Amino acid sequence: MYDALQAALAAPLTASQLSQLAGQVKPREATKGEVLQAPAQVCRDIYFVESGLLRQFLLKDGQEMNVAFGLPGDFITEYHSLTTQQPARHFIQVLEPGRLLVLPRSGLLGLYEAEPAFQALGRALLEKLAATQELRIEALACLTAVERYACLLRQRPELLQRVPLQQLASYLGVARETLSRVRRQVSQPKAR
Repeated sequence: MYDALQAALAAPLTASQLSQLAGQVKPREATKGEVLQAPAQVCRDIYFVESGLLRQFLLKDGQEMNVAFGLPGDFITEYHSLTTQQPARHFIQVLEPGRLLVLPRSGLLGLYEAEPAFQALGRALLEKLAATQELRIEALACLTAVERYACLLRQRPELLQRVPLQQLASYLGVARETLSRVRRQVSQPKAR
């Protein structure tokens, strides 16, 4: 059950450590449309996607702005709220039903106290989440829409089949019509 989780972690765990982690992680079936995290609530969990698809988004002027997607093998959380225990700004919602492993913040802190190896593991996990967000910020700030789409096509092509166009457009920071033009431009071979 925890093989995918072990594979996604930055460092291998001993059998004893895996048993300790399993004692804190709660399996959860996720249903399509379910909101796992809402704004104004303090984030208390880190989600590991075993199967299904999650999205993280916020509302701006009534428009949904997608900031992350969680595919199988991904961790997803409202990082700022989780670490500061301030109210969240984002939603985390289930796009495709599936199975999650949920690690409560309290369980993570308990693991930190139980064994120093978990401190390094937790730090590596949070650093990975922060690095992913930093790369996304740089892409939005520095790359053209065509470059952002091409990057998504190379790095996470499964999103293109699984996420509705409107949500992909929002994630890439473009209008849906612009995304349609970008897709045509990227799919057509360049003339010599």
